[in-house]
Amino acid sequence: VAGEVGTGVYSCQPRSSPLHSHRKSISMGAAVLTEREVLDVVKSLSVRWLSEDYDFYRRNCCHFVDDFLTRLGLGAAPPRL
Repeated sequence: VAGEVGTGVYSCQPRSSPLHSHRKSISMGAAVLTEREVLDVVKSLSVRWLSEDYDFYRRNCCHFVDDFLTRLGLGAAPPRL
């Protein structure tokens, strides 16, 4: 939640976040990282994406997805996000 101190990164099953409404899934391909490597990426993102840094226009969930996909080796998020 914006304004709270802590990480803005959390996990949940796909399309089941109670904090967001899900409209559509977009396939971005398959990462070639191991499960451990993906977890390491998530851990590194959790210290970079703090809830107190959230900004609706400049640092939101779409920006996070772009960073996450890039670190997974899948390229940038589609502009339509």
